[in-house]
Amino acid sequence: MTEGKTGLDRRQVVETSIGVLAEMVRRPAETISEQTRLFEELGLDSVNTLELLMHLEELLRFQFDADTLEQRYLETVGTLASYVVDQAGR
Repeated sequence: MTEGKTGLDRRQVVETSIGVLAEMVRRPAETISEQTRLFEELGLDSVNTLELLMHLEELLRFQFDADTLEQRYLETVGTLASYVVDQAGR
């Protein structure tokens, strides 16, 4: 289990992200996995992405850093979760 200083573990971040995404795109959570591509498969755009990040900040009590958040971290649920855990541990 990978855990940052804030107590966030990767599984918690993945599960929370999937829950938020399932609600946003109106799909069953079990159809979304770590490998699910946010833009290509779920059809997110810049507005949806901002909404996702805001929900995750609130639910995970984590603040995204606009200086370090790059497009590559928004490829899949898994890359986003890895970014959050890595940043939370700094």
